[in-house]
Amino acid sequence: MASSASASSTPSLAVTSTVSSIQDFSNPYFIHSNENPSSKIVTAMLDGSNYHDWAQAMTMVFEMKNKLGFIDGTIQKPSDFDPNFAQWKRCSNLIRSWINHSMTPEIATSVIWLTQASDVWNALRNRFSQGDYIQILQIHSDLYFLKQGDLSITNYFTKVKIL
Repeated sequence: MASSASASSTPSLAVTSTVSSIQDFSNPYFIHSNENPSSKIVTAMLDGSNYHDWAQAMTMVFEMKNKLGFIDGTIQKPSDFDPNFAQWKRCSNLIRSWINHSMTPEIATSVIWLTQASDVWNALRNRFSQGDYIQILQIHSDLYFLKQGDLSITNYFTKVKIL
């Protein structure tokens, strides 16, 4: 009798662990009910000139939402027959939508047909992360001519960091 009770409790434990793993906040496939495709997850829209600031803000959000693996490639696309494929696709599409809603329409048009979040992320990085040599020369010039003068060390350091 005791063995039948333990046998009947085993399947319910398996179902419970499966359900709890789907609802586990630490699972990268977990999508909270407040996360929707039309959400604007960063304040500054990518316009091309602000790529590095935009990418840093997006990366912070993806880390907080446990979705960074979808853009950095550590969570690979499973095969179409993998039990996780549907959930992976939902997450990737959600992330693609977040990225598309965080850039100008002109830039979004150039990546809308890419099918994986990591492909969109890499295309944007390859396109916009290259150094702007004129801006680099301007920063070097600004640094050269920046003097502390009457500024406190805190204010001087802040001016240097802003450059």
